[in-house]
Amino acid sequence: MLNAITPAQVGEIIALLEQLTAARKVRVAQGRTQTADEIISEPERRRLTDYLYGLSDDARKELIALMLLGRGDFDHSYQRALETCSKYTDADDQVIYLMGKTVRLAVAPATEKWDGILRAAQGLKSSAVILGLSPKRSIAEEARIAGLAWEALPPPRPQLTLEIYSPNSQEHVFYLGPHAPHLTPKEIDLLHCLWLEFSNDVAPEELHHRDVVHFALNELVREAHNSGREEVLERLREHLREIRDQRARVPKCD
Repeated sequence: MLNAITPAQVGEIIALLEQLTAARKVRVAQGRTQTADEIISEPERRRLTDYLYGLSDDARKELIALMLLGRGDFDHSYQRALETCSKYTDADDQVIYLMGKTVRLAVAPATEKWDGILRAAQGLKSSAVILGLSPKRSIAEEARIAGLAWEALPPPRPQLTLEIYSPNSQEHVFYLGPHAPHLTPKEIDLLHCLWLEFSNDVAPEELHHRDVVHFALNELVREAHNSGREEVLERLREHLREIRDQRARVPKCD
């Protein structure tokens, strides 16, 4: 759900924060106190500070937003995040703000996982949602539920890419909401062949590839809404069974 800062960078920041917290716990357990100079120069703090300075201005803004979105109700927190980010525009101010706050993971209240994920993505104006495999759902089912949750978002709904990674780093990409489909070379060739055939038949009328697609979609809608709906569904199921093995061999992109 991030644009300027990557999930790997967020993970690195969390790891540095955990190191800083662990060092503090050790000092507390030993009854040690620090002077101001010792606090400033402690290795764990320096590593975190240096890492934050190494991020872009936009990445630090997103980090501030993530921190603030973990506090209070989502809509109020989002407005607060926008206002706060507008106040801290240079590197020194952003790093000082981040180092002076308790950083939490952003949490959007929700009754269902995808409702929370997509509301957070919508609030952050993200372009992608990236996650690993679910232990409970198949990739196709996860994408289907994400798509239904996207439809339930209040407008304006963002254009979002859903990227699901398997343990072997295989990428499965889905597009939420209306989008241009990812056509295979075979599908493109079929469209072109239909265009060639029909362009001769309807001459001198001008026919484009998009006209063939538009006409085919309208015909499908007409059949599906008339008495032939069950026949259309059965042909669609048969088509999906035929291409099931092909889909299993290539990364998902739809």
